[in-house]
Amino acid sequence: MAKKQVTFADIAEYTHFSKTTISRYFNHPDSLTLENQEKISQALDTLGYKKNKLAKVLANGKSEFIGIIIPNLYLHYYSEMLTQLLSSYSNYHYKFLVFSSEHGAEEEQQYIEELLSYQIEGLIAFKPYNCHPKKLASYQIPIIAIEREAEYISSITTDIIWVPFRLPPC
Repeated sequence: MAKKQVTFADIAEYTHFSKTTISRYFNHPDSLTLENQEKISQALDTLGYKKNKLAKVLANGKSEFIGIIIPNLYLHYYSEMLTQLLSSYSNYHYKFLVFSSEHGAEEEQQYIEELLSYQIEGLIAFKPYNCHPKKLASYQIPIIAIEREAEYISSITTDIIWVPFRLPPC
């Protein structure tokens, strides 16, 4: 049987502090005395409190999600770019929702709609197929198109010449 999630109310009851004080511990700990901070910290350990990031998202309206749409993962260029983006987590703490849109414009649009439903805070689209940049700009989030010049959104292009890899003759 699953163990019940420890709530602010549980912590408040255990410590005899108000829920407001418990909230301040998480959001503005400097507003509490060191003694009260220690009491709450001990209560968290004793009760087995686990952070609930979803509750924080609901409270402050920030999902900390960035959507990424990439054409495929088998070309080294895309997989290396994705690796570099994912490695930025340790510095910026954004989480990434990644879709591979190998099957064209309709699939890509479906993924964009899915990402928007997660309240993403930004979108990085590699070689976006179908969306007109004006439509992408209407989503009211920061959007970067990589390898596709765009008038209404930020874009990054390189001067890489794509040459298909061919095995030498035997």
